[in-house]
Amino acid sequence: MTHPKKPTLSQDWPQLERDSLDRYHAVYAIVASLQKLDLGAWAGRCMAFLGQYDGLAYHFDGGQDPALQLRAILATYIWGQASALSRSGLTLAARVRQALALQQRIVNELLALEFVTYRARISPCYGQPGRDWNPATQPWLAFIDSLTSEEGYLQVWRSENTKYLQTHMEAIRSYLLAPVTDLCLASGPPPVLGTTA
Repeated sequence: MTHPKKPTLSQDWPQLERDSLDRYHAVYAIVASLQKLDLGAWAGRCMAFLGQYDGLAYHFDGGQDPALQLRAILATYIWGQASALSRSGLTLAARVRQALALQQRIVNELLALEFVTYRARISPCYGQPGRDWNPATQPWLAFIDSLTSEEGYLQVWRSENTKYLQTHMEAIRSYLLAPVTDLCLASGPPPVLGTTA
């Protein structure tokens, strides 16, 4: 009778396992980082924003995953915080001002990322009109799920249309910087990007 060998750790570990830096853990790291930065109440807004682009990373060049990019932005502030003066002596009002200024800087960095410039279109085909994806009103996955076999092919590109980008970036900025109290739990569907209620 033979006995099974005792399992041992693979020499390839942790590559074959989950770790705190993988894409699937990024959303948890984002929430934890926002809490450390006194921006925990903003986590829902950030997750809703990232949700508009979830799945689109498949069409990006390497390194463009929105969740990984936001996690990296927040990590720089967490690391910088360790060398900054302690916030423990700050008044509540000063901590709120500091958090709001930090929120503004984070939004500015998000708006500088390439993924917010991507657009998509279902081209017209077989007499069907084409459709554009609007990330301000429709999550990427909902757009993809709405495709039918009668429609044309999918086009994804990085927009360089200045007018579109200005309007789009302002909608994102307004959404991300709107007071968190505007997202109070209420009956009905959650708000979409570009709205505050």
